[in-house]
Formats: sequence, C-alpha cells, structure tokens
Amino acid sequence: MNRSLALVLVLHGAAGKLTAQAPRNPERLTAVLELERLGPKQPPKVRFEWRPVADAPVYLLKGTITDPKTWQVKAAQFLVTAANANEWTASRVSYVAPVNPGLHSWKLIALRSAEDAGDDKSAAVATFEVR
Repeated sequence: MNRSLALVLVLHGAAGKLTAQAPRNPERLTAVLELERLGPKQPPKVRFEWRPVADAPVYLLKGTITDPKTWQVKAAQFLVTAANANEWTASRVSYVAPVNPGLHSWKLIALRSAEDAGDDKSAAVATFEVR
C-alpha cells in the first residue's frame, strides 16, 4: 500500500480569454507537493491539477525555476495529453512532474495540438517554493 501525504502550496490563478487561434485557457492551476518517501537522489514531485477546457487535447506546462542560492534561472516544460496525464476526466486533469528545489513559476496553456503556440498572455499561473 502506497501512502503519501500532500501539502497544498501558494497558488495564483489567472482567468483565460477566448481567442480565435487558441482554446480558452483553464481558469486555475493548482500545484501540490507530494510528500512521499523519496530516495536520496530523487527530486521532489509536484502534482499539477486543473479543470479541462473544450477543444484542448494538449496542455503546455511552462515553468521557470530560480535557484535560491545562486539565483540562476532555468526553464522547464511538459506537454500533457490524455496519454501521459495521471488523470484525464471531464472534470479534472492531473499531471505529476519531478521538480528541482527552488522558486517556481508555472504557466498552463491550452493547445489544439502539440505544434500550437496557445495563448500565453491569459495562462493560468501557479507560483511556489520547493525546499
């Protein structure tokens, strides 16, 4: 039996706008740090969750991570589809991603396809720190 605890992190959401080029973005992005026993070299994991929107078979999670010691900023991104999501239902999508410690800022952008640019300006945003 796998037991794990979760800690809800500080979040900020932005409402999406409808455009002709891209589907409307989800209104809110939630990030939860999974507090399960990890090996010494395994990075922490964060579960991202949101309500799906119509006409979006793909989502782009696009993040920046700032190292609190060196202030070096790194970028990361994940394309989330029904095939690689941890949960994909009519009411919820969740995706678990390994993340490095640091100050995180993530955007969620709904896409029509993996090649679509989406609407970055109205993306839902989550910010948090992983220690």
